[in-house]
Amino acid sequence: MEIEGKICELEQLVKDVAQLSLSSDFSDVTFIVQNERISAHRLILAARNEYFRAILYGGLEESQQKEVSLNIPLQPFKWLLQFLYSGKLTLSDMKEDVILETLGLAHEYGVTVVTEGISDYLREIISVGNVCAVLDAARLYNLEELSSTCLLFIDGNASQVLKHTSFRAVSFDSLCELLDRDTLSTTSEETIFRAVHEWCNHNVSGAHKADVLYGKVRFTLISQEGLLNVVRPTGVLDAERLLDIIVERNSSDLLPHRAKLYAGVNSTEEATYEYGDWDDGRHSCTIDLGEVVIINEIELDISDIKDYEDTDELKECLHTSVDGINWMLISERYVAKCPHFYFFQRAVRWIRIIGSVDEQISNLDIRVAMFNPKSCKQECSNLKSLPDCRMEIEGEIGESVQPFEDVLQLCLPDVTFVVQNERIPAHRHVLAAKNAYFRALLEERQDDNQQLEITLAIPLEAFKCLLRFLYSGKLTLSGMKEEVILDMLGLAHKYGVTAVTKTTSTHLGKMISTGNVCAILDTARMCNLSDLSSTCLLFIDGNASQVLKHESFHTVSFDSLCDLLDRSSLCSNEETIFLAVHKWSKHDVSDAKNVDVLYGKVRFTLISRKGLLNVVRPTGVLDSERLLDIMAKKESSDLLPYRAQLCKSCD
Repeated sequence: MEIEGKICELEQLVKDVAQLSLSSDFSDVTFIVQNERISAHRLILAARNEYFRAILYGGLEESQQKEVSLNIPLQPFKWLLQFLYSGKLTLSDMKEDVILETLGLAHEYGVTVVTEGISDYLREIISVGNVCAVLDAARLYNLEELSSTCLLFIDGNASQVLKHTSFRAVSFDSLCELLDRDTLSTTSEETIFRAVHEWCNHNVSGAHKADVLYGKVRFTLISQEGLLNVVRPTGVLDAERLLDIIVERNSSDLLPHRAKLYAGVNSTEEATYEYGDWDDGRHSCTIDLGEVVIINEIELDISDIKDYEDTDELKECLHTSVDGINWMLISERYVAKCPHFYFFQRAVRWIRIIGSVDEQISNLDIRVAMFNPKSCKQECSNLKSLPDCRMEIEGEIGESVQPFEDVLQLCLPDVTFVVQNERIPAHRHVLAAKNAYFRALLEERQDDNQQLEITLAIPLEAFKCLLRFLYSGKLTLSGMKEEVILDMLGLAHKYGVTAVTKTTSTHLGKMISTGNVCAILDTARMCNLSDLSSTCLLFIDGNASQVLKHESFHTVSFDSLCDLLDRSSLCSNEETIFLAVHKWSKHDVSDAKNVDVLYGKVRFTLISRKGLLNVVRPTGVLDSERLLDIMAKKESSDLLPYRAQLCKSCD
């Protein structure tokens, strides 16, 4: 067929090639899969897929063989071959288990189009019966969007999913991720416990896994009746632990609630308001959001007080509550200056603001209460206490327990840690009971009656502090040296001591300064503490000149420095940035390639002509031709890569 001087028979070509799929015509290679012989064509497969190109023409043993045996599922392999020959695959004709196997094969062979297509299709057909299998596959193949879709589906249909027979087959890692979610809120904690208990009974692969899973159940959210009539008969918790939970449940207002999360949605749209007065004459406004939700940002409506003369006297107290009985103070400040409150995410149903005694502001309202993904990276200085912390920054918390030294005297130590040539006695059962890392470390020697000695290449003082916390449940961070706190944070992260990690991270976030921010940033990145990293980056954004000129800056890691230089919000003169990078390079000449990467991130077009000639040129970092190109670009382009503040901070 001739069209405008061109001949096109593409559609017929595709049909002809597709007919060769699974055909022995002109075949020059045979795959043996589950004892079935499948004819194929080297040239077509090699042209369509790099994996087959490697095994058929890459010099491997298979490239010399006419028959290649593969240990893979048969039907998915046929479907994949059909796609490679025809460019088409009808997923609606396939069973769900075959689709998941085909997804795995496509991922293994690098057939990206099939991987993405199946992922999109699975997101559309997720159901109560298949979501666990799909979640496991998505996690296995690092399909983040599919994983997120599965997790959100389970959040909204938790009761049905947890009670479905397919839930028993979900993997251990996926189940751990589910139990860690604060948003797994459309079911009771009792239902969650039952599901975990049933899973453990059907997957008896190791007692340590069961311990980990039960440790993620939030028993303090189960009613006393449920604890006694449901949990107790299973024998999962001993009587002492049950009593401790009941006491904590009845006495604490800091329970680890689960709640719904509506990112970017204002939860006050259908809220109800109640106004009243306190005994001291102050006015209050209590808002019922209608359900427990996770929020991290509140904005007050100050329209009624914007013209008030004495705004410096309008000091407001903001509280939140889950049950309307126990209230937690978020902040107490002069709200007229800054009506926005940012804090670490928490479960909330009721919000109360207690205002001034002045009648002109008796109708205080809350305009916005929401979870804002961007707010969790902003200022958290309003936060007075953290609901998820098990350890106070200053003072003590928990039951009355004996000090670390007294516990050591309760019985003879049966393990000795050697750290920096110092011998530290300890007790296997105490450490194993308190921490999964030590349980795994000491488990294989638990029947050994001999004194066990373990040498650890770790910081001494930080290890002592961590042991003191494991024995006593107490740790005072105030007065501790910064380097010890950073070392301890690294150890707590490595050993999985979540309470210490969270609270130490919060403590460091509040003590950031020009001199320590680089060290804290490196530690936060190493421990994957995104909130702390964001706090450091925001501090550097706002204090860039001082940080870049501080003597501690040359110790910042290469990766952290790259992260900083990529930020368009790094508000400093670009000449100052260049000088800081140049000084860093002189102190860390470990890899010329790294230095080239750093200079490549400096935005030279933002440096003045005088700076280019008098500051950059003498260093020899750029040759003359490159300098001239930069100067020409400065003159001719109005699209320079400026840096600027993201927003103004509130006093």
